[in-house]
Amino acid sequence: MAIENNDKYTTPEGFTLNPYPEKTNEVTLRIPAETMKALEHVADSRNLPVTVLLQMFISQGLRGELAEKFPELQRELFERRFNNRKQNINPEIDRAA
Repeated sequence: MAIENNDKYTTPEGFTLNPYPEKTNEVTLRIPAETMKALEHVADSRNLPVTVLLQMFISQGLRGELAEKFPELQRELFERRFNNRKQNINPEIDRAA
């Protein structure tokens, strides 16, 4: 699930999460009730929806796994995502950066 309505979220650490248009797949998960309560607690503490927190956790774990076991695939995926984002950057914003 992606961040809905292109909303921007700022983490407690001060990072702004900006969604980029990407193809997505919907996934349904069965999560134990106690785990869900813990996820909601952490998400609330970061002022994020649970779905965004789950996306962050999945991305973090996947990056670690790819770096350790599949560095070539990690590089390929990074380049593909970077090129996709680069194509969607507003030139006015890019010049300001």
